[in-house]
Amino acid sequence: LFGRRGALRVDDGAPAVPIQIDGRPAATAAERDDWRDRALRATAELENVRRLVDQRVDAEVFRRERDRLERWLELGDALERAHGQAVGAAAEWSTGLEELARLFDDLMRRAGASRVEPGETFDPQWHEALCTVPDSGRPDGAVVEVVRAGWKLGDRLLRAAGVTVAHGAGT
Repeated sequence: LFGRRGALRVDDGAPAVPIQIDGRPAATAAERDDWRDRALRATAELENVRRLVDQRVDAEVFRRERDRLERWLELGDALERAHGQAVGAAAEWSTGLEELARLFDDLMRRAGASRVEPGETFDPQWHEALCTVPDSGRPDGAVVEVVRAGWKLGDRLLRAAGVTVAHGAGT
């Protein structure tokens, strides 16, 4: 009547008879449903914990990368300032600074960062308005000049672009 692992085996096609322990069925349908519900809840809770841990790990990885790359951005800013000051200097200086800036951009790209494209209109998600200037030739909120390059790491903002924003001459 019992198979290899103690499971009830029916060879004659007769309906299975529940195993009795101390005069009652081993597991009632209600107990079975309760244990099934508990298992489903535990599985859902485990998934929630996994998702929370993944989010925290992602946030920590981003924070560490951001901290590391922000230090590099100081070097990039210094290179851009030096290149701006090299106007009228010997061609070798200008060429050398351009090469350093290219190497810096390449280093940032390999680290997963990319420049924020400034766009034509001020966007507070990607820009930091450093100042406004009256400009009747441009609409309010137009980006006049990028003072400091913005950077993003993947699709997250690393540093907002520092921009000068136009506002109407009469406003």
